[in-house]
Amino acid sequence: MIKNREIEIKLRILSAAEVIEKLLAAGAKDRGEIFQCDILYDYADGNKTFGTFDQALRLRIEKGKGSPKGIITFKGTPHIDNSGKKTRDEFETEVDDPKALEQILFSIGFKEAMRIKKKRHEFELDDLKISGRNQTLF
Repeated sequence: MIKNREIEIKLRILSAAEVIEKLLAAGAKDRGEIFQCDILYDYADGNKTFGTFDQALRLRIEKGKGSPKGIITFKGTPHIDNSGKKTRDEFETEVDDPKALEQILFSIGFKEAMRIKKKRHEFELDDLKISGRNQTLF
């Protein structure tokens, strides 16, 4: 299991090409594009909801360089500071068989709440992971 403290800052940019140029000039490594399908789950009985606490249970299926992989993640309640920076506890682990995990989640009382498809362009700079994305809700 991987436990992280996620720190997320979202920015709207006008020119992706300009940002990429500046990242590369700063020494960032271009990790290429990754295609992701995020499946968000919630409780099927309706008495509880992750949305009430702004939490999430997500199965992510990634396709990029190499074979597809699955990652199950629980995102805890976020804390937003005065600057707008959002932090939250995050627990995740890789999944060998995402379809089997979907069946397990359905069997123990979860339902699919939302599906999001994304294309990300990822960069690394020192210990930072930087990504830009386009996404579609289903």
